[in-house]
Amino acid sequence: TGIDGVGFGVSSQNLKQKGTYYQWDFDHVWEIRDSYPELNIRGEKEKEEIEGSGTKEEPYEIKTERDLYRWYMEELPVDGQKYYVLKNDIEMSTDKRVAIGSVSGTEFNGVFDGQGHTIKNLKGNNGGLFYKNSGTIKNLKVTGSISKTYDNVGSIADRNNGTIQYCGTEAEVEGKGSNYTGDLVGVNSGKILDSYARGNVTGEQAYYT
Repeated sequence: TGIDGVGFGVSSQNLKQKGTYYQWDFDHVWEIRDSYPELNIRGEKEKEEIEGSGTKEEPYEIKTERDLYRWYMEELPVDGQKYYVLKNDIEMSTDKRVAIGSVSGTEFNGVFDGQGHTIKNLKGNNGGLFYKNSGTIKNLKVTGSISKTYDNVGSIADRNNGTIQYCGTEAEVEGKGSNYTGDLVGVNSGKILDSYARGNVTGEQAYYT
């Protein structure tokens, strides 16, 4: 899509060129081998397994932006009541991402403990960090700029049916035709405890705060 939503044609050959993809991170996240862009998860560094087994005693350890991308693409489970911990702050470098669980429409029903760390510069037009939360998200801070052109949108979860506790957001959230727009979550049917929202929220339809 071009400027102001006006579409333009791109040849198949151009779709195989890095220069076609404005602001895509081909150093850390994407690669083009024989055809179109793919997530760069096959290099030597990417062959390393994410530490942990997803149990309460040995949670999956999220350390890098690439780890988050593997979760986005559901190479790590979204359902199944698995446990995750954020081991350090992560600075996001690209807006080419999707909300966790949105690829298959799966609700997150595990436990994600941010351990007081921040996911910085979360951005993009595909919603917040999680698509739908039915589990527990805690001890996490998010900053950045997020939008969505359909459904609900919030920085930590587009929809919360579970528990969000000790979390904060300073993200800018925009709902472009979205059903409900909020800073922490788009729609809340669960519990939000001891958390704060300090970002700006704009939307064309209903607000949820």
